[in-house]
Amino acid sequence: MFIAITGTLAQTLMNSALKKGELALLLPFDFLRLIWSVLIGYALFAEEPQMTLWIGGFLIIGSTSYIAWREAVLKKDKI
Repeated sequence: MFIAITGTLAQTLMNSALKKGELALLLPFDFLRLIWSVLIGYALFAEEPQMTLWIGGFLIIGSTSYIAWREAVLKKDKI
């Protein structure tokens, strides 16, 4: 029950922050979930991160960073 309540609360607060804040500022905090889940899994459950986790994390963070950079360049060119 506790996990359901805190998960719902976290999702609600993240959605509210994304509505009100700047996306480029808030997305790095969203990416911290990946890092924290790996650290908690390793510390509490002795889970070893697999190679697919690193590849997937790199793809997600790398592609989002590239899109943010590209949008900033395109916005600068329009001005």
